[in-house]
Amino acid sequence: EGVNFDVNLNLPITSLDPKSGETQQIGSFEFEVRYDAKYVTVEVTPGDIFTTAVTADCNSFTGEGFIQFFCVTKGKPADAPDGDVTIAVLHVEPTADVYKLLIPNQENGIVTQLINQDCQLSDLQGHPIALNGVCENAAITIRYLEGDVHADCVIDVLDQQQVAFRWGAQLGNLLYSPLYDLEPSFPKADGDIDAKDLQFVYGRHLSTCESPNPAQEPQSGKERKPQSTPTPVPTPTLKKTPLPTLTQKPPLTPLVTLPPTPTP
Repeated sequence: EGVNFDVNLNLPITSLDPKSGETQQIGSFEFEVRYDAKYVTVEVTPGDIFTTAVTADCNSFTGEGFIQFFCVTKGKPADAPDGDVTIAVLHVEPTADVYKLLIPNQENGIVTQLINQDCQLSDLQGHPIALNGVCENAAITIRYLEGDVHADCVIDVLDQQQVAFRWGAQLGNLLYSPLYDLEPSFPKADGDIDAKDLQFVYGRHLSTCESPNPAQEPQSGKERKPQSTPTPVPTPTLKKTPLPTLTQKPPLTPLVTLPPTPTP
């Protein structure tokens, strides 16, 4: 399912207009989101930053793996925003290819990131506004609901029937499919559909995408195994060996060329 991300300005603006000395108000903003187009699609819409009384013009430019978004206002509206607002909403949807890559087994998922860069705000006169906790990156975990072989976001009799119908199928049979070979999940399936796979689905009866059982927590995409401290290797001491003295040999005696032997 899709998910929405709010791009928020969580703090009020305190910087001053360099000309009037008054607190700056937001006149325009722009940013660019980069993402992996193999896994997700992204659409940006304006947030509740501008009221109906403010005349705003927003637009976006989309390319392969990125989207640029901006909004500008006209005139000097009295109710221009001055912080603590949602400037934009990112609508993120998984691509169709993801469903072919994932299997609804235990702890399945693909971790990807939204990189938000070149984020700028300006006041009504076009002067830059200092940013306060806005336009940060986001990590997304794209997951199948565990056991949802019917792919309708709920584990019920439809999922149980599809696995039970293939009970006893093994790798190489026409009824076998890795989509239903759910246990063991790692490092790879065991090549047959048996009671363990059926119990995997029965044990998650009535689990839904909104309330999965067991819970399917998102990942940050930055988990790393702790690295051990390398053992220092002593530097070997090089021992210099003197080169042998070269002795000049006597010159070679030139060869004597014999005349050819006449043919009898």
